[in-house]
Amino acid sequence: MDEEDFLALIAVLEQQFRDIGAAELADARHYTLRDPATGDARLYDGHRRLKLMLEALGRRIAIEDRATYNTALARINGAVREGGLRDVIVEAADGRIVNLSEAPHLSDVREELRRLIAQILEAPPPATERA
Repeated sequence: MDEEDFLALIAVLEQQFRDIGAAELADARHYTLRDPATGDARLYDGHRRLKLMLEALGRRIAIEDRATYNTALARINGAVREGGLRDVIVEAADGRIVNLSEAPHLSDVREELRRLIAQILEAPPPATERA
């Protein structure tokens, strides 16, 4: 793959992020490198940016995964002396009320995403991007 291929994938991914209401994951400010001496910012190359964007998606999916909820609930309940939590209900940024105990099982999706990221890491970046 060359830089154009990575940029084409990024464009598709950015649109997908917007379509699912995760436009913040497409924000280029999250994928910039700032020169400490000059303060100038530039986007990471396509190879690295695609990897970073997919990792951000992975973190978002982890938050919405029932396995994450179950692990967090077990930790909380293990730390309290009496009682404990049965459900966790939160208000999302968009005002929706979400019962996390009803979260879908996304472990398989998370594993597929990890494999995809590993494949991207195995693909060498374009020659012009190697240091």
